[in-house]
Amino acid sequence: MSKAHLLAYETPLENQRYLITNSAYSFQQIVDIIHAKFSELKDATPVGNPGEPLPEVYKLDTSKVQTELGLKFRTLEETIVDTVLSLQELMKQLN
Repeated sequence: MSKAHLLAYETPLENQRYLITNSAYSFQQIVDIIHAKFSELKDATPVGNPGEPLPEVYKLDTSKVQTELGLKFRTLEETIVDTVLSLQELMKQLN
């Protein structure tokens, strides 16, 4: 998010609004990623309906921010994996 702010500040485009998200996602997609990448968290993570598609209503168009500011997004998988690893490290430090 901070990179988006910096790019918006540095880019000579005035009075613009940008949607700063890579895509819509569901909690199902998040738990699917956790189950696929962290087998040790299987029992602590809900199963839900694996592979359930995101409803059409949740489609987002982020082409404006990518085109005008050149912002490159990380994938949902990269974000979730890094978040889980960070939380696991924090838990180690707290124990």
